[in-house]
Amino acid sequence: MNTPPKPVAPVEQAVTAVRPGVAAPKPRRRELPPEDRVPLPGETVCPACGAGNVAPRRFCRRCGADLVDAPVVSDLPWYRRLFQRSPKAGPLAGDRPKRRRGRRRGYRTLVRAVIALGIVGAGVWFALPHLGSRGAAVQDRISGSQVVNPTSITASSAVKSHPAAALRDGATNTYWSPARPGAGKGQYIQATFADPVRLLTIQVFNGSSESPKGYLTTARVATLGVMLTLEDGSTQKLDSVTLGDSPGPQEVPIAVSNVTEVRLTVEAAYGAASNRRLAVGELAFFKRS
Repeated sequence: MNTPPKPVAPVEQAVTAVRPGVAAPKPRRRELPPEDRVPLPGETVCPACGAGNVAPRRFCRRCGADLVDAPVVSDLPWYRRLFQRSPKAGPLAGDRPKRRRGRRRGYRTLVRAVIALGIVGAGVWFALPHLGSRGAAVQDRISGSQVVNPTSITASSAVKSHPAAALRDGATNTYWSPARPGAGKGQYIQATFADPVRLLTIQVFNGSSESPKGYLTTARVATLGVMLTLEDGSTQKLDSVTLGDSPGPQEVPIAVSNVTEVRLTVEAAYGAASNRRLAVGELAFFKRS
C-alpha cells in the first residue's frame, strides 16, 4: 500500500526592493529622402513637407501626412505648357531600366528653341511696322541693303567733258563738274528711280580721284542739301549733310520710304577758287533688301 507523500512546508523568501534601471532611448525619427522634383500642375502639395502628389492620393507619398485640405498647383498658361516636361513614369516591377542617350533630349531642346525663336521673330516682324521710325530702323538692320540703280541721273549744268553720266559709270577717276568754275553753290544732281524704294543711304565719292594727289586738284563738296520726292508727289527736305575733305566713299544717311527721286544740292565747297571746278566722282544708292 502506497503511502502519500508528506507535505513540504513553503520556503519563505525575503522580498528586496528592485533598483530602477536606465530608460530605453527613444527611437530616432526617420529621415525623409530628398525631394527629387517640384510639384507639377494639377498635383496636391503636402502641407508638411511640400512634396507633390497626384490627385487620387489621400496621404503624402513622402511623409504620410493627410492631404484632405492640401492645396492644388494651378495649371500653367499655354505658352509655358509648350515647354513643360511631362513627368517620367517609373519602371514596373521586374523591368530592366533602359539606358537613354542624350541625343533625343538634345533634339527636343533644339526643336523647342527653334519654335520659340520662330514665335518671337514672327511677333517682332509683324510689330515693327507699327513702331514708327524705330521699327523701320530695326527692319533696315535685319533686312540689310542692296544697290539700286536710278533710271536717269541729271544735273543742273555740266561741262561737256565731265557730264552727269560720269556719276554712275562705275569709275571714280571720272567725275561730274558744273559748267562754271568756282564753289558750285546751288548746282544740283538729280536721280530718278523706276519704282518707289525704301532708300537707306547714298554713297558719295567726293572730288576727282581717290588718290590724294588727284583729289586736291579740284574743288570738293563740303555741304550737301538733300531733297526727296515721294510716291504721292510730295517732297521731303532732309537736314544738310557735311562731307569730310578726304578721298574715298562717304555715307549720306536717308532712311525714307517710297522715294522716287533724289536731288543733291551743293551748298558749300572745299578748295574752291575762280579758276578751279567742283568735282564729284561717283554716287551709289542703297535700298532695303
